[in-house]
Amino acid sequence: MIAPAAYAAPAAGSRAGTDAPAWVLVESLADAAPRWVLAEGTRPRRFTRLSRTRIAGSATVSRQLPALLERVITSGQRQVLAVSRPSGGGMRVVAVPVLGPDQTVCAVHVWSGPPQSAVPALPEVGVWAWVAADGGFVGTTCKLEHLLDSGADAATTRALPDLMRHFERIEDQPGLLGLFAETTAEPRLWSGTAVTAGVSSGRRRHVSIAACGSGRGRERTVRAVVHDIGASCPVPAPALATRLIQAVPIPPDHAVGLVDLRTGLVHEWISQGSPPLNRWLRDVPVVHPRDVAGLACVRKRLLSGDDTAHSQWRMRWGVADWFSVHARWSVLTRGEAPQAMLDVRLGVRHACQRNVPGEQSRLEAV
Repeated sequence: MIAPAAYAAPAAGSRAGTDAPAWVLVESLADAAPRWVLAEGTRPRRFTRLSRTRIAGSATVSRQLPALLERVITSGQRQVLAVSRPSGGGMRVVAVPVLGPDQTVCAVHVWSGPPQSAVPALPEVGVWAWVAADGGFVGTTCKLEHLLDSGADAATTRALPDLMRHFERIEDQPGLLGLFAETTAEPRLWSGTAVTAGVSSGRRRHVSIAACGSGRGRERTVRAVVHDIGASCPVPAPALATRLIQAVPIPPDHAVGLVDLRTGLVHEWISQGSPPLNRWLRDVPVVHPRDVAGLACVRKRLLSGDDTAHSQWRMRWGVADWFSVHARWSVLTRGEAPQAMLDVRLGVRHACQRNVPGEQSRLEAV
Protein backbone atom coordinates (compact mmCIF):
# COMPACT_ATOMS: atom_id res chain seq x y z
CA MET A 1 0.00 0.00 0.00
CA ILE A 2 1.39 3.37 -1.02
CA ALA A 3 0.81 6.07 1.56
CA PRO A 4 1.79 9.73 1.34
CA ALA A 5 4.08 11.40 3.80
CA ALA A 6 2.54 12.86 6.91
CA TYR A 7 0.77 16.14 6.30
CA ALA A 8 -1.87 18.22 8.02
CA ALA A 9 -5.11 16.36 8.63
CA PRO A 10 -7.97 17.15 6.24
CA ALA A 11 -10.30 19.90 7.21
CA ALA A 12 -13.23 18.79 9.32
CA GLY A 13 -16.56 18.66 7.57
CA SER A 14 -15.14 18.01 4.12
CA ARG A 15 -18.30 16.11 3.22
CA ALA A 16 -20.54 18.86 4.48
CA GLY A 17 -21.45 22.15 2.91
CA THR A 18 -24.17 23.88 0.95
CA ASP A 19 -22.40 24.44 -2.36
CA ALA A 20 -23.53 22.56 -5.47
CA PRO A 21 -21.89 19.25 -6.43
CA ALA A 22 -18.41 20.00 -7.72
CA TRP A 23 -15.63 18.11 -9.42
CA VAL A 24 -13.35 16.09 -7.20
CA LEU A 25 -9.74 15.68 -8.36
CA VAL A 26 -8.23 12.27 -7.59
CA GLU A 27 -4.57 11.47 -8.23
CA SER A 28 -3.38 8.36 -10.09
CA LEU A 29 0.35 9.11 -9.98
CA ALA A 30 1.31 5.67 -8.69
CA ASP A 31 0.65 2.41 -10.51
CA ALA A 32 -1.70 1.02 -7.90
CA ALA A 33 -4.38 2.07 -5.41
CA PRO A 34 -5.11 3.69 -3.03
CA ARG A 35 -6.10 6.83 -4.92
CA TRP A 36 -6.01 10.07 -2.94
CA VAL A 37 -8.09 13.24 -3.31
CA LEU A 38 -6.24 16.43 -4.31
CA ALA A 39 -9.15 18.87 -4.51
CA GLU A 40 -12.89 19.07 -3.94
CA GLY A 41 -14.28 21.92 -5.97
CA THR A 42 -12.05 24.93 -5.28
CA ARG A 43 -10.83 23.53 -1.96
CA PRO A 44 -7.40 21.86 -1.98
CA ARG A 45 -6.96 18.52 -0.23
CA ARG A 46 -3.69 16.88 0.82
CA PHE A 47 -4.11 13.23 -0.02
CA THR A 48 -7.46 12.68 1.70
CA ARG A 49 -9.73 9.71 1.18
CA LEU A 50 -12.35 9.61 -1.55
CA SER A 51 -14.87 8.35 1.02
CA ARG A 52 -14.71 11.75 2.74
CA THR A 53 -15.95 13.70 -0.28
CA ARG A 54 -19.51 14.72 -0.99
CA ILE A 55 -19.76 12.56 -4.10
CA ALA A 56 -19.22 9.53 -1.86
CA GLY A 57 -22.09 10.57 0.40
CA SER A 58 -24.33 7.95 -1.18
CA ALA A 59 -23.28 4.43 -0.22
CA THR A 60 -24.44 3.14 -3.61
CA VAL A 61 -22.22 5.61 -5.45
CA SER A 62 -19.32 5.19 -3.03
CA ARG A 63 -19.11 1.43 -3.62
CA GLN A 64 -18.73 1.89 -7.37
CA LEU A 65 -16.22 4.75 -7.39
CA PRO A 66 -12.98 2.68 -7.05
CA ALA A 67 -13.82 0.46 -10.02
CA LEU A 68 -14.89 3.47 -12.07
CA LEU A 69 -11.59 5.23 -11.36
CA GLU A 70 -9.56 2.20 -12.42
CA ARG A 71 -11.49 1.93 -15.71
CA VAL A 72 -10.64 5.54 -16.51
CA ILE A 73 -6.99 5.08 -15.54
CA THR A 74 -6.69 1.91 -17.62
CA SER A 75 -8.54 3.16 -20.71
CA GLY A 76 -7.57 6.84 -20.64
CA GLN A 77 -11.15 7.58 -21.67
CA ARG A 78 -14.07 9.47 -20.13
CA GLN A 79 -16.55 7.21 -18.33
CA VAL A 80 -20.20 7.81 -17.37
CA LEU A 81 -22.00 5.62 -14.86
CA ALA A 82 -25.74 5.52 -14.11
CA VAL A 83 -26.50 4.50 -10.53
CA SER A 84 -29.90 3.55 -9.08
CA ARG A 85 -30.44 4.28 -5.42
CA PRO A 86 -32.57 2.16 -3.08
CA SER A 87 -34.36 5.31 -1.91
CA GLY A 88 -35.49 6.00 -5.45
CA GLY A 89 -34.18 8.19 -8.22
CA GLY A 90 -30.88 7.85 -9.94
CA MET A 91 -27.46 9.41 -9.99
CA ARG A 92 -25.06 10.04 -12.82
CA VAL A 93 -21.32 9.76 -12.17
CA VAL A 94 -18.89 11.27 -14.66
CA ALA A 95 -15.13 10.59 -14.60
CA VAL A 96 -12.65 12.34 -16.91
CA PRO A 97 -8.91 11.55 -17.15
CA VAL A 98 -6.14 14.13 -16.76
CA LEU A 99 -3.40 13.13 -19.18
CA GLY A 100 0.29 13.84 -18.77
CA PRO A 101 2.68 14.77 -21.59
CA ASP A 102 3.33 11.06 -22.23
CA GLN A 103 -0.45 10.35 -22.27
CA THR A 104 -0.28 8.62 -18.88
CA VAL A 105 -3.39 9.21 -16.75
CA CYS A 106 -2.03 11.20 -13.80
CA ALA A 107 -5.36 12.18 -12.21
CA VAL A 108 -9.11 11.82 -12.68
CA HIS A 109 -11.90 14.42 -12.39
CA VAL A 110 -15.00 12.86 -10.78
CA TRP A 111 -18.50 14.39 -10.50
CA SER A 112 -21.88 13.03 -9.52
CA GLY A 113 -25.35 14.49 -9.61
CA PRO A 114 -28.95 13.88 -10.68
CA PRO A 115 -29.27 12.80 -14.34
CA GLN A 116 -30.97 16.06 -15.29
CA SER A 117 -28.26 18.26 -13.73
CA ALA A 118 -25.81 20.09 -15.99
CA VAL A 119 -22.24 18.88 -15.64
CA PRO A 120 -20.04 21.83 -14.54
CA ALA A 121 -17.03 22.96 -16.51
CA LEU A 122 -13.82 21.08 -15.79
CA PRO A 123 -11.24 22.85 -13.62
CA GLU A 124 -7.88 23.48 -15.27
CA VAL A 125 -5.25 20.96 -14.21
CA GLY A 126 -1.70 20.80 -15.55
CA VAL A 127 0.85 17.99 -15.47
CA TRP A 128 4.60 17.69 -15.79
CA ALA A 129 6.71 14.54 -16.21
CA TRP A 130 10.46 14.15 -15.68
CA VAL A 131 12.29 10.98 -16.74
CA ALA A 132 15.94 10.50 -15.78
CA ALA A 133 16.71 8.90 -19.15
CA ASP A 134 15.69 12.15 -20.88
CA GLY A 135 18.74 13.90 -19.48
CA GLY A 136 17.13 16.33 -17.06
CA PHE A 137 14.33 17.62 -19.28
CA VAL A 138 10.71 17.94 -18.18
CA GLY A 139 7.69 17.42 -20.42
CA THR A 140 4.71 19.70 -19.80
CA THR A 141 1.07 19.89 -20.88
CA CYS A 142 -0.66 22.86 -22.48
CA LYS A 143 -2.75 23.44 -19.35
CA LEU A 144 0.35 23.53 -17.18
CA GLU A 145 1.92 26.15 -19.45
CA HIS A 146 -1.23 28.26 -19.06
CA LEU A 147 -1.26 27.88 -15.27
CA LEU A 148 2.40 28.92 -15.19
CA ASP A 149 1.70 31.98 -17.34
CA SER A 150 4.67 30.96 -19.46
CA GLY A 151 3.41 32.50 -22.70
CA ALA A 152 3.62 29.11 -24.47
CA ASP A 153 0.50 28.07 -26.39
CA ALA A 154 1.27 24.35 -26.42
CA ALA A 155 2.87 21.56 -24.45
CA THR A 156 6.64 21.71 -24.51
CA THR A 157 9.87 20.29 -23.07
CA ARG A 158 11.85 22.34 -20.56
CA ALA A 159 15.13 21.97 -18.73
CA LEU A 160 14.44 21.69 -15.00
CA PRO A 161 15.74 25.23 -14.22
CA ASP A 162 13.51 26.57 -17.01
CA LEU A 163 10.50 24.98 -15.31
CA MET A 164 11.47 26.11 -11.81
CA ARG A 165 11.93 29.75 -12.86
CA HIS A 166 8.14 29.90 -13.31
CA PHE A 167 7.67 29.43 -9.56
CA GLU A 168 8.29 32.31 -7.19
CA ARG A 169 8.36 29.91 -4.27
CA ILE A 170 7.46 26.29 -3.49
CA GLU A 171 6.46 25.05 -0.07
CA ASP A 172 8.90 22.37 1.12
CA GLN A 173 10.97 22.65 -2.04
CA PRO A 174 13.68 20.32 -0.65
CA GLY A 175 10.99 17.67 -0.19
CA LEU A 176 9.95 17.99 -3.81
CA LEU A 177 13.54 17.82 -5.00
CA GLY A 178 14.04 14.72 -2.88
CA LEU A 179 11.73 12.87 -5.28
CA PHE A 180 14.38 13.17 -7.98
CA ALA A 181 16.92 11.24 -5.90
CA GLU A 182 17.50 7.54 -6.47
CA THR A 183 16.59 6.53 -2.94
CA THR A 184 14.03 3.81 -3.56
CA ALA A 185 12.18 2.23 -6.45
CA GLU A 186 8.91 2.32 -4.49
CA PRO A 187 6.59 5.24 -5.33
CA ARG A 188 6.76 8.17 -2.91
CA LEU A 189 4.18 10.93 -2.82
CA TRP A 190 4.67 14.61 -1.99
CA SER A 191 2.29 17.55 -1.76
CA GLY A 192 2.75 21.29 -1.32
CA THR A 193 1.57 24.70 -2.43
CA ALA A 194 3.43 27.12 -4.69
CA VAL A 195 3.18 30.63 -6.08
CA THR A 196 3.84 31.10 -9.77
CA ALA A 197 6.08 33.94 -10.90
CA GLY A 198 3.85 35.33 -13.66
CA VAL A 199 6.71 35.34 -16.16
CA SER A 200 4.62 36.28 -19.21
CA SER A 201 1.89 38.65 -18.03
CA GLY A 202 2.82 39.26 -14.40
CA ARG A 203 -0.19 37.36 -13.06
CA ARG A 204 0.85 35.34 -10.00
CA ARG A 205 -1.16 32.26 -9.10
CA HIS A 206 -1.50 30.20 -5.95
CA VAL A 207 -1.36 26.55 -6.95
CA SER A 208 -1.24 23.16 -5.31
CA ILE A 209 1.23 20.50 -6.49
CA ALA A 210 0.99 16.77 -5.91
CA ALA A 211 3.95 14.72 -7.15
CA CYS A 212 5.21 11.16 -7.15
CA GLY A 213 8.73 9.82 -7.68
CA SER A 214 9.41 6.17 -8.53
CA GLY A 215 11.97 3.87 -10.16
CA ARG A 216 15.74 3.70 -10.03
CA GLY A 217 18.57 5.07 -12.13
CA ARG A 218 17.63 5.99 -15.69
CA GLU A 219 14.16 4.55 -15.10
CA ARG A 220 13.34 7.06 -12.37
CA THR A 221 10.36 9.31 -13.06
CA VAL A 222 8.79 12.26 -11.28
CA ARG A 223 5.26 13.24 -12.28
CA ALA A 224 3.29 16.14 -10.82
CA VAL A 225 -0.29 17.39 -10.98
CA VAL A 226 -0.80 21.16 -10.61
CA HIS A 227 -4.08 23.02 -10.06
CA ASP A 228 -5.12 26.56 -9.15
CA ILE A 229 -6.29 27.06 -5.53
CA GLY A 230 -6.59 30.85 -5.70
CA ALA A 231 -10.39 30.79 -5.27
CA SER A 232 -10.00 29.27 -1.80
CA CYS A 233 -6.48 30.39 -0.89
CA PRO A 234 -5.63 33.92 -2.08
CA VAL A 235 -2.16 34.53 -3.51
CA PRO A 236 0.22 35.57 -0.70
CA ALA A 237 2.41 38.62 -1.03
CA PRO A 238 5.97 38.04 -2.28
CA ALA A 239 8.19 36.80 0.51
CA LEU A 240 10.95 39.08 1.80
CA ALA A 241 13.54 36.44 0.90
CA THR A 242 12.31 36.48 -2.71
CA ARG A 243 12.68 40.24 -2.91
CA LEU A 244 16.14 40.03 -1.32
CA ILE A 245 17.37 37.44 -3.85
CA GLN A 246 16.15 39.59 -6.71
CA ALA A 247 18.01 42.62 -5.32
CA VAL A 248 21.37 41.00 -4.49
CA PRO A 249 24.07 42.27 -6.90
CA ILE A 250 25.82 39.47 -8.82
CA PRO A 251 28.79 40.11 -11.15
CA PRO A 252 27.61 39.88 -14.77
CA ASP A 253 30.18 37.21 -15.65
CA HIS A 254 28.92 34.88 -12.90
CA ALA A 255 25.98 32.45 -13.04
CA VAL A 256 24.53 31.57 -9.63
CA GLY A 257 22.24 28.61 -9.21
CA LEU A 258 20.97 25.92 -6.86
CA VAL A 259 22.04 22.30 -7.14
CA ASP A 260 20.63 19.23 -5.44
CA LEU A 261 23.69 17.46 -4.06
CA ARG A 262 22.27 13.92 -4.09
CA THR A 263 21.17 13.97 -7.73
CA GLY A 264 23.53 16.64 -9.08
CA LEU A 265 20.58 18.36 -10.74
CA VAL A 266 20.91 22.11 -11.20
CA HIS A 267 17.28 23.05 -10.74
CA GLU A 268 17.25 26.82 -10.49
CA TRP A 269 19.33 29.80 -11.65
CA ILE A 270 19.25 32.96 -9.56
CA SER A 271 21.44 34.68 -12.17
CA GLN A 272 21.94 33.27 -15.66
CA GLY A 273 25.33 34.81 -16.30
CA SER A 274 26.77 35.90 -19.64
CA PRO A 275 26.83 33.80 -22.87
CA PRO A 276 27.25 30.91 -23.22
CA LEU A 277 26.42 30.21 -19.55
CA ASN A 278 22.94 31.65 -20.00
CA ARG A 279 22.10 28.68 -22.22
CA TRP A 280 22.09 26.50 -19.09
CA LEU A 281 18.66 27.87 -18.19
CA ARG A 282 16.94 26.19 -21.14
CA ASP A 283 19.38 23.49 -22.21
CA VAL A 284 21.47 20.88 -20.40
CA PRO A 285 25.18 20.89 -21.31
CA VAL A 286 27.46 17.91 -21.89
CA VAL A 287 30.31 17.46 -19.40
CA HIS A 288 33.66 16.26 -20.71
CA PRO A 289 33.85 12.55 -19.80
CA ARG A 290 37.23 13.01 -18.12
CA ASP A 291 35.71 15.53 -15.72
CA VAL A 292 32.61 13.60 -14.65
CA ALA A 293 34.37 11.62 -11.89
CA GLY A 294 35.89 14.79 -10.41
CA LEU A 295 32.48 16.42 -10.13
CA ALA A 296 31.10 13.34 -8.42
CA CYS A 297 33.96 13.56 -5.89
CA VAL A 298 33.12 17.20 -5.12
CA ARG A 299 29.51 16.30 -4.39
CA LYS A 300 30.64 13.37 -2.24
CA ARG A 301 32.88 15.63 -0.13
CA LEU A 302 30.06 18.10 0.39
CA LEU A 303 27.63 15.34 1.31
CA SER A 304 30.22 14.00 3.77
CA GLY A 305 30.42 17.26 5.72
CA ASP A 306 32.48 19.86 3.84
CA ASP A 307 30.71 23.23 3.68
CA THR A 308 32.44 24.62 0.59
CA ALA A 309 34.41 23.36 -2.40
CA HIS A 310 35.97 24.63 -5.62
CA SER A 311 36.04 22.78 -8.92
CA GLN A 312 36.76 23.20 -12.60
CA TRP A 313 35.41 21.21 -15.52
CA ARG A 314 34.89 21.35 -19.28
CA MET A 315 31.50 21.32 -20.95
CA ARG A 316 29.73 22.25 -24.16
CA TRP A 317 26.40 22.29 -25.94
CA GLY A 318 26.01 20.09 -29.00
CA VAL A 319 29.25 19.79 -30.99
CA ALA A 320 30.62 23.23 -30.18
CA ASP A 321 34.08 23.75 -28.68
CA TRP A 322 34.66 22.67 -25.11
CA PHE A 323 35.06 25.50 -22.62
CA SER A 324 36.12 25.53 -18.98
CA VAL A 325 34.07 26.74 -16.06
CA HIS A 326 35.22 27.45 -12.52
CA ALA A 327 32.74 27.02 -9.67
CA ARG A 328 32.46 27.59 -5.95
CA TRP A 329 30.07 25.27 -4.11
CA SER A 330 28.48 26.38 -0.81
CA VAL A 331 26.20 24.04 1.11
CA LEU A 332 22.90 25.72 2.02
CA THR A 333 20.87 22.91 3.58
CA ARG A 334 21.41 19.34 4.67
CA GLY A 335 18.95 16.59 5.53
CA GLU A 336 16.75 14.64 3.13
CA ALA A 337 17.56 16.79 0.10
CA PRO A 338 20.88 18.64 0.65
CA GLN A 339 21.20 21.78 -1.45
CA ALA A 340 24.18 23.93 -2.45
CA MET A 341 24.70 27.25 -4.15
CA LEU A 342 26.74 26.97 -7.34
CA ASP A 343 28.64 30.12 -8.33
CA VAL A 344 29.98 29.55 -11.85
CA ARG A 345 32.22 31.73 -14.00
CA LEU A 346 33.52 31.15 -17.50
CA GLY A 347 37.05 29.87 -18.08
CA VAL A 348 38.71 29.32 -21.46
CA ARG A 349 37.68 27.61 -24.66
CA HIS A 350 39.46 24.49 -25.87
CA ALA A 351 40.02 23.20 -29.37
CA CYS A 352 37.01 21.33 -30.64
CA GLN A 353 37.23 17.61 -29.88
CA ARG A 354 34.61 15.48 -31.53
CA ASN A 355 33.62 11.91 -30.83
CA VAL A 356 35.21 11.77 -27.39
CA PRO A 357 34.98 8.17 -26.11
CA GLY A 358 32.45 7.77 -23.32
CA GLU A 359 30.91 11.21 -23.76
CA GLN A 360 27.66 11.69 -21.89
CA SER A 361 24.79 12.78 -24.12
CA ARG A 362 23.51 15.14 -21.40
CA LEU A 363 24.65 16.51 -18.08
CA GLU A 364 22.91 14.08 -15.78
CA ALA A 365 24.82 15.25 -12.72
CA VAL A 366 27.23 18.15 -12.32
